[in-house]
Amino acid sequence: MHYTIYKTTNLLNNKYYIGLHRTENIADGYMGSGKLLKAAFHEYGKENFYTEILYDCKSEKEMNAIEKILVVPDVETNYNVILGGYGGHNKGQPMSEASKKSLRDINLGKKHTKETKLKMSLSKKGKEFSEAHKRAMRIPKKNTEKMKGHVPWNKGLTYNLV
Repeated sequence: MHYTIYKTTNLLNNKYYIGLHRTENIADGYMGSGKLLKAAFHEYGKENFYTEILYDCKSEKEMNAIEKILVVPDVETNYNVILGGYGGHNKGQPMSEASKKSLRDINLGKKHTKETKLKMSLSKKGKEFSEAHKRAMRIPKKNTEKMKGHVPWNKGLTYNLV
């Protein structure tokens, strides 16, 4: 198993994404899967990106430690949205406000086309639901009252980036 740290660079604007990848085939062509990076692939085309392996680590622990040092989100220079060292999952690590804004911006104006809505509608028709499932869809959720005023665990948390 290879534990790699890679850097994918946009050749048109020099913004980059640093990530980690576990693979049996080091030449598998993996370029990254971050949300901002995927949006950039869509906008600029994958052919305008270059990926290089920065480190081939001995273990997952070493890989996470190196990524933690290298990755600092900065929407001006890179496509990373959380601090490194968490294996591509935020695991409770809050995003900076700038990263949140970038993610909101890539989703603005995205709506399903009429064709997609029709396909989704047709895929639901003819499905049989159990009586228990039908009852569950009719009955209001029991915890609705209980959840009023509940504050999400991550409300107000931000990165303290210097």
